[in-house]
Amino acid sequence: MSKIQNIDSHIIADIAERIERLITNARTNVARAINITEVITKYEIGRIIVNVVQEGEERATYGKQLLKGVSEVLTERLGDGWSVETLKRCRKFFTIYSVKQIGATVLTESSDGNLVNSVDQIQKTVKSSTKLTGTYPFTLSWSHYLVLMRIESEAERSF
Repeated sequence: MSKIQNIDSHIIADIAERIERLITNARTNVARAINITEVITKYEIGRIIVNVVQEGEERATYGKQLLKGVSEVLTERLGDGWSVETLKRCRKFFTIYSVKQIGATVLTESSDGNLVNSVDQIQKTVKSSTKLTGTYPFTLSWSHYLVLMRIESEAERSF
């Protein structure tokens, strides 16, 4: 008789459930980290376009040519997804959600007790691995911010 037949089925079910919960939490954490990383990346792209390239000023003609050139280079090097419109959205995102305007928001530990249990912890992990500076108060996905950026009123957008 094999040893596995002597193990209580409740023990097997308990171990399997614990492992399943761990794997499910890990998958959730990876998805959150990817979403936050994408938002932070788009924010930093916007920062580069506004602060470094445009020196904080609006230069319509120069900006259009510049974004077109940057878009072409990025598309050639990285593939689709780096259109002029995407770069404009990144610029707008930075302009609307710059830290000066929104301050810092820190989330507390999540109720589900995940291993990485808050956006703040994910942001710290992202920052340390990418050497980015600053505090990022983002809690939503990029697609959520795309919708919110369409709202003209700052009060409505922040509600």
